[in-house]
Amino acid sequence: MEGIYQYMDDADDWTGQSAGASDAAMLQALTREAAHTALMLPAFKQLFPPFTNPESPEFSSMFETYALPGIWAKPDIFSADLDATVAALNVLSMARDRSEYARRLEALQATCDACHDHFRRVYVSPLDPK
Repeated sequence: MEGIYQYMDDADDWTGQSAGASDAAMLQALTREAAHTALMLPAFKQLFPPFTNPESPEFSSMFETYALPGIWAKPDIFSADLDATVAALNVLSMARDRSEYARRLEALQATCDACHDHFRRVYVSPLDPK
């Protein structure tokens, strides 16, 4: 996920800048990364087997989860949200210019936000003031 967050930051930064000489190269890099992420993201469906649910008697995990209970209770909805995000990534990967990319990036962000709203609690760093 950290790589995806970095990608979104880079994409937001680029779409917020003025056009420049390196636009074609940056568009190519960003659309290629969108395509790669679309190929990788379906694997996320396998990240939440029942034993990773902290409420499960078989709970076994070395890491704290930021997943909400719905990720285990409603795997079909989680799968559908991921499928929507993959579709948005595939559309983004075919953008032909900066403005088209920016519009499609907004659509992708909406699919990411919808999934996170359903299935991920907000991360609060232990370094953040209480």
